[in-house]
Amino acid sequence: MKKTISLKKLFTLLLVAGAVLATFFVAALYQVSRTQAELVNANEMRYRSYLLADELRQSSDDLTRLART
Repeated sequence: MKKTISLKKLFTLLLVAGAVLATFFVAALYQVSRTQAELVNANEMRYRSYLLADELRQSSDDLTRLART
């Protein structure tokens, strides 16, 4: 005997499946947003480190020049 599914049950099943997929999509977008913010922070720290290293190099060069004179 062939079992048929009613239109109401099919609609409910599709609605639940869509809600689950939407939830996963929102969670993925949230994770992407968090990861992007972490990447921005890492790049800012890397740039600040570069500036500090450049300042250290410049002051070292200045001190070397001063010691030679």
